[in-house]
Amino acid sequence: YTPNADFNGSDSFTYKPYDGTAYGEAVTVKVTVNAVYDFKRVALTPNDDNTSVDGNANLSIKYEDYNNSISGVSSKYITIYKANNNEALNSYDAKSAQVTISGDTVTLNPNEHLIYGAEHYVKIDAGAFKDEGNTTNKGIDDTTTWNFTVPSGSGPCGCDAFDNCDLPTNVQ
Repeated sequence: YTPNADFNGSDSFTYKPYDGTAYGEAVTVKVTVNAVYDFKRVALTPNDDNTSVDGNANLSIKYEDYNNSISGVSSKYITIYKANNNEALNSYDAKSAQVTISGDTVTLNPNEHLIYGAEHYVKIDAGAFKDEGNTTNKGIDDTTTWNFTVPSGSGPCGCDAFDNCDLPTNVQ
């Protein structure tokens, strides 16, 4: 028996055992599924599939608020990738200076801007954040849960996919 996601309460199911030749009498099983605090992610900023993200944007994760204090865990990482080649652009320890936590929101202020004209995705190690009861986050371990695009030419100097913002404007 597997309950539906986020289900808690009473449930039951009925079945007839079968030994390969005959069915037995119907049996009803009653179960109680207890509520579990599962450190649920409720919002991502920028939102998933956003196609107009500022290259200097901070990244934020809001967790369901259970009035628990959240903290980062050393040696667990948030990693930003460039989607077209799966290149890890930078990894940030969950306890680094670039990661701040306020209430139920974790914010990453990357020390480098995102690449203009490129799609990015973010992975977060399971257990990178925990609450007062040591319940940890499930993490993000795929390329589609949190992906977004920084448009080409949207940088302060009209940057493109080659990310040449450090060049003088007369050379770009």
